[in-house]
Amino acid sequence: MFKRSILLLLSLMALSGCADESGNRSLEDSFAADPQLQPTSPESEATEGPVAIPEAPELERFPPDLPQYEPATWLETTELEGDRLRSRWHSDDPPEVIAEFYRGRLQQDNWQLEEDRVEGEEIRLQASREGQDWPLTVVIRPRTAAENGTNQAQTDSPQGTEFELTYVATPIESDPAPPEESEAAAPQPSPAVPGAPSPEGRSPQTTSFSDLEQLSDSLASYVKDVAQLGILSPLEGDRFGPEETITRRDYARWLLEANNRFHEGQSARQVRPARGNREPAFQDMPQSHPDFPIIQGLAEAGIIPSPLSDDDGPSLFRPDDPLLRKDLLRWKVPLDVRRGLPDASVEAVQETWGFQDATGLPADVLEAVLGDFENGERSNIGRAFGFTRLLQPERPVTRAEAASSLWSFGSDDEARSAPELLGN
Repeated sequence: MFKRSILLLLSLMALSGCADESGNRSLEDSFAADPQLQPTSPESEATEGPVAIPEAPELERFPPDLPQYEPATWLETTELEGDRLRSRWHSDDPPEVIAEFYRGRLQQDNWQLEEDRVEGEEIRLQASREGQDWPLTVVIRPRTAAENGTNQAQTDSPQGTEFELTYVATPIESDPAPPEESEAAAPQPSPAVPGAPSPEGRSPQTTSFSDLEQLSDSLASYVKDVAQLGILSPLEGDRFGPEETITRRDYARWLLEANNRFHEGQSARQVRPARGNREPAFQDMPQSHPDFPIIQGLAEAGIIPSPLSDDDGPSLFRPDDPLLRKDLLRWKVPLDVRRGLPDASVEAVQETWGFQDATGLPADVLEAVLGDFENGERSNIGRAFGFTRLLQPERPVTRAEAASSLWSFGSDDEARSAPELLGN
């Protein structure tokens, strides 16, 4: 009985967080009924106070390694066929932010994302994992004013987000061992919102791909090291596709996740995904787009050129276009240098790199190229493209080249590589 109480308390802490005097929710408050989320009925009007905290068996059946988004309020858990359960949750965050969290955590925890589709305003994800014979399904949708019990005439805006997790229940131990005969239960780390520092002490996750042996010798070690960070996404199944072109949206995702992984615990160096009702920086990246938090966050940080950083900046992001070499350098080098890029000219680039095609490069690309040269052996150009006297700025970047650029972050004595990060 003592062990079950401990498990109940720890499960509640992992799902809801503990209260403190600074105003965070208490356990009871976390599972309390939100009056706006309850249907109006004589019974609900006559009964006030919090919803009953779920029975211990129900909480114990929630798989301990199942990623759970916070902050969120539990609504209900429904038993389906067999041992399957469906739990419903409510959050004030937009659907895209919650979807980004699950995409990142599932990949980090070695889940294989088998379905990722958007139908209208609903986002549906389904994932499986080796050694587990059941799929996890996540359905995310905006919650309307009517569902919240609000007069629709008063507001037409979404009232937060509702999401459902469908999973197989964890069996309950019928005869738990006495506390002195069993190991003390260890609390599960609380999942972080996407882009925020991950819990300390997390072991690096390894992502395996079936076709990395196709890599050229010059790129193999870089890509394999970065793959161990758990930030690279496959094209399909476990196929990486090293020689295929990477899209702008995929590299933006890798870049943000890599930067934040290299700078875990350093809030000032994190690039934060956009949250809330931000005015989109790009006309083709509305808030409803699954990658809006990533792209918007990089634009707001001034990493991706946009009208936010320059009145003449591009108004379209073109997420599915190929990433070009000049794009990679524009985005990645500022995250290495972390200061103003050097003033550059065509002559300076020709004298340093010796590029024969430097003429005609935009000013911001010239600055990024010269800033990359100052990084010496850690330069992105040398690592991803090898020795070359032609930059070919309009040439599409392969997925292997893109991954290689993420092998190191920083400059001078602060530069840090993926092996150094994994070693720590």
